[in-house]
Formats: sequence, structure tokens, C-alpha cells
Amino acid sequence: MLKIETEPKGVLDLWGRVLNPEGRILAERGCGVGETLAINAEAFPGEYRLEISEWGNNGSSDKPLRVRITELTAPDAFEPNDSQATARAVRSGEEIRGCTFPVGDQDWFR
Repeated sequence: MLKIETEPKGVLDLWGRVLNPEGRILAERGCGVGETLAINAEAFPGEYRLEISEWGNNGSSDKPLRVRITELTAPDAFEPNDSQATARAVRSGEEIRGCTFPVGDQDWFR
């Protein structure tokens, strides 16, 4: 999962999109004046495109726009356990806590 944020809260309405290399939109979002543009996108290792524009293409600003991209992860002490071959052992009565993250993750136990 990627989290994309812009700073500072500006004087423009912004629109942002995350696209795959083929141009398919994976996530998009807008924000108003004084807000931070924040986009969360499901992402796997690879190449992506980021488009940020003034919403409506009818404004501009001479102030720099900073973009921060953060990879969001969920800690899972049982990883790797994504297949029958890597299934983690669990004892009868044992409580376990883990995460199914990111999208498509499989957790196997035996």
C-alpha cells in the first residue's frame, strides 16, 4: 500500500492520480484549498506514474509543492507463510495474531 501526501496545505484545489505503466488508474483523489492531498493506493513492487494537477486546470501557484510517498506495511510475525510449504505451526489452544496484508496475501497455518 502506498500513501501519497502533498505539502504544504496550499492555495490550490488539487487532483492526484496513481497509474500503472499502462495508464490504468489505480487510485485518485482531490482536495480543496487548505487541505492536504492524500491518496492511498494498493501497490506491488513495480513502476507507477503519479499525476498531480490543479483541479479544473484553472489556477496556478509559484509555491513549491512537496510530495511524500510512504510504503505502508503491516507487521506480521508469521511471515513468510504464504503457501502450504511455508505454513507456520500452531499448537492446540494457541492464540495467534497476524495480518492479511497487502491485498492478495495468503496466510497458511498447520
